[in-house]
Amino acid sequence: MSHDRTHKLCVEIGELVVSQAPKRWRNARILRRQLGTFSTTQTVYTLASGSEQTQDVDGLDELFHQLKRAEYKPEEGTWFRCELEYSRRRRAYTASMQTFDREFPFGNDFQIPQWAYAEELTMFPRHPKHTPPWMTHQ
Repeated sequence: MSHDRTHKLCVEIGELVVSQAPKRWRNARILRRQLGTFSTTQTVYTLASGSEQTQDVDGLDELFHQLKRAEYKPEEGTWFRCELEYSRRRRAYTASMQTFDREFPFGNDFQIPQWAYAEELTMFPRHPKHTPPWMTHQ
């Protein structure tokens, strides 16, 4: 795991999110959930008026996949859920990456293709003690 690489990727993601932001945006929150190469991404901008606008941002998939790789720890795996937040006023960002979720990171009403579980464990091998129960009971 490279903290420098992680930081660089989070900055690149932020630059892309900012470049596609609506006018008068104040904050941007990105929720990425990924298992293998299967993923969902939600980007929500808070506008100056206080209202929120959900918007697709093109070009995030490869950056998030690289971020997932950068955060991989041998035998421990990598994150399933990543939240990033950016502010128009600050050049900083906040990040939260959940690696060992015991609860399913996609929500109970979400269908994940079966291949994604095997792909995750092939791409990012984990020791059984670091493998959440929901990954092995599919």
